[in-house]
Amino acid sequence: MSQLSSLIGVDFEVIQQTVSEILGTQVKEVDFIGKNKHCKIIGIKLLDGVEVILRLQLKSLPSYVMETEVATMRYLTTKTTIPVPRILHFNFDHDHPLGVYMLSEKFEGIKLSTIFSSLSAKEQDFLVKQIAHWSIELFKHRFDTIGSLYIKEEHDNLEFIVGPISHPLFYGEDRGNLSLNRGPFHSSRAYFKACQQRELDYARTQCPQDTSDTYQQNVADVRLTVERCMSLLGRVIERCRGLDEDDPTFNEFSLSMAELDLGGIYVAPDAPSLILPTWLTHSLSDSEESQSLCRERLTTIFRKSIQSIDGPDSLFLKALDMEQTRQTIDHICDYNAFTDGFLLLPTLESLIATLPGEEDIEGLQELLNPHTLEGRAARIALLTKGTHPLSLASEGLLDNIVAY
Repeated sequence: MSQLSSLIGVDFEVIQQTVSEILGTQVKEVDFIGKNKHCKIIGIKLLDGVEVILRLQLKSLPSYVMETEVATMRYLTTKTTIPVPRILHFNFDHDHPLGVYMLSEKFEGIKLSTIFSSLSAKEQDFLVKQIAHWSIELFKHRFDTIGSLYIKEEHDNLEFIVGPISHPLFYGEDRGNLSLNRGPFHSSRAYFKACQQRELDYARTQCPQDTSDTYQQNVADVRLTVERCMSLLGRVIERCRGLDEDDPTFNEFSLSMAELDLGGIYVAPDAPSLILPTWLTHSLSDSEESQSLCRERLTTIFRKSIQSIDGPDSLFLKALDMEQTRQTIDHICDYNAFTDGFLLLPTLESLIATLPGEEDIEGLQELLNPHTLEGRAARIALLTKGTHPLSLASEGLLDNIVAY
């Protein structure tokens, strides 16, 4: 094993042998591209010049993480026009010498987010219209439950089913060892309640031993914050309308579009309007104020494109414009309450105080008190985007806090 192989914990010789057997051709080069929270990414060049990508899932993760990714990619390939890489091979057996992995095509390209601002208005408009088309295409795929896609193969027929949800907050940071309710869920309310219980269960496992009294007290304080946050979340879930079958318009579920953004789309360097097949990876940075007019124009184009595809009474647009409480709950459920409770608490308190018909004016005035750290954070959160209002409110004193 080479020094690099030892350093990254991957045996390049085993990779060469495995890929050669799968593809029936010799491997010329093996390069380590990088690592993220889910996998190690290996670039492989074959003897004929073709390049492929090998993604080795981290051994600490359950195999269903890769299973659902493979299923989602194959679903998009077989049932939509959205371009994704062709999967060449996959393995879900942890006992394999390489562990759980996926081998797929590689396409050269650059992230659209890195060049979008330099494109002409015509090119930008074209790309936004394409994204609008994909958004509607995804939105029209309906499911009866909330969860993740899995493949059920019977008699050579490819069948997709919705199974337990594969989300980092349900398996990361040793959560995979907890007996959490991972679904599938038959209503939004059931899903949100599972997220609430997930955070409570995880926080209650955080009981550090052989540490200082100060550290243990800090952890105890964080657990109390989580308990407070989840208590408030439970109240919001109970009072929010339309989370069960009582909303026939929105009681069906569609594919999540969280990663369909400029940071998850690759384009050909010499033809930016040509979108290449690639897996979608979330990375969109919201920046320059000078781009606000451009964003307004593109938002208008996006909405008009949706209307031209789906009609003036588009259910997709109605979902975008609907009452915000459900969207806020969904966003809150994507946070780690143990690390981000200091952000969630003022958000939930303001949400409770502004529920339709239950407005608490005095409570809001106290919550938004500019003379307190929490009040400044709440005010900033109302006027800005991002996940660091407390850092802004404390004038840099909390810069060491890492938010989700």
